[in-house]
Amino acid sequence: MTKTLAATALIALALPATASARIVPQRGIAGANLDMTQAQVRAKLGKPDKVGHPKSPIFGQYTTWFYGGTSVDMFRNGDGKVFNVSTTSKSEKTSGGVGVGSTAAAVEKGVSRASCNKQHCWVGRFQGGRKVTDFTLSSKGRVTRVTIGYVLD
Repeated sequence: MTKTLAATALIALALPATASARIVPQRGIAGANLDMTQAQVRAKLGKPDKVGHPKSPIFGQYTTWFYGGTSVDMFRNGDGKVFNVSTTSKSEKTSGGVGVGSTAAAVEKGVSRASCNKQHCWVGRFQGGRKVTDFTLSSKGRVTRVTIGYVLD
């Protein structure tokens, strides 16, 4: 019985760290995940603070929903799925505590499979159709933005 209680206590301690992870590399930020529909994003995050309709020369007009320092980009045609999520918010962190304000060394240490150079750290491959998590770095080597999205080229 003592082993069961100890195991339950360990699981309970581990759950908050996972549940509070707001940046999940290769998946999403703040609960907005790649491939979610607009309806799913609204159900998860509620009404956006602001809505934009930018245009890209590569794939045309798309919709951006803003939630504080986090933006969610969705295709306007077809299924309207999320193809990019980005944040400048210091409150969004990985389960290991990495996010805006972190050093490149912290990203390499705290994010599995991360690689870095002077401009950014990343997970994934910059090839068309692939997912990439990008940690943009300032000239002082600190994360200024985290973006998770599909490479569209």
